[in-house]
Amino acid sequence: MSKVSLQPTKPLWVERMKPGCWYQISGDHPDLELSPTPAGTRYLMDTDPAGDVKINPAKGAKERLRRWRGRRPHAPWGGRCGFPSITEGWNGAVFASRLGVSGSMIVFGGGHNDYFGSDVHAFDLSTRQWSRISDGYVAGGADAYGAGAVYPDSVYPDGSPLPPHTYGYVQYDPVGNDYLLLKGQLELGPEVKRRRYRICLIWIR
Repeated sequence: MSKVSLQPTKPLWVERMKPGCWYQISGDHPDLELSPTPAGTRYLMDTDPAGDVKINPAKGAKERLRRWRGRRPHAPWGGRCGFPSITEGWNGAVFASRLGVSGSMIVFGGGHNDYFGSDVHAFDLSTRQWSRISDGYVAGGADAYGAGAVYPDSVYPDGSPLPPHTYGYVQYDPVGNDYLLLKGQLELGPEVKRRRYRICLIWIR
């Protein structure tokens, strides 16, 4: 029986990094003599499901005009602050050693009224690209998210967990290649209902 390696392969460009320095490793002109990364993968915002017309088509003239003007699309799961809250709303991240050749950083979260989306995203250290590895629950109407939308098992109808402020309540299991959320919410909104010790799994394999 062969064993699965739990150790990622370190990217070659890591050897050129110096302690105490910041480096840009994706984009048009990355540092360390790295090649540019493809457009649409350079920023976390590139993977926002609200911007995917297959998932979130524009409904109504007002929304079509909004997008024509280049503004961020609205989505039922957008909450008050929208997609940026996935990192800015007191949310943590994990390093998934078995997602990609060199591992990936996984981000997920929302909390209160900030963001209701249960989408999951990864930054692959080998390709230096962002991707959305789970769309989350995108089939609901406005009443399926936020205050008043109560889910006793802390998960949406598709099985994905309601996104809390994750803080440090996230871990990674390299054996199962699973993202573990050690905090559950029955409802999102200004007065959240909490199940602090419910364990939710997000499969990333």
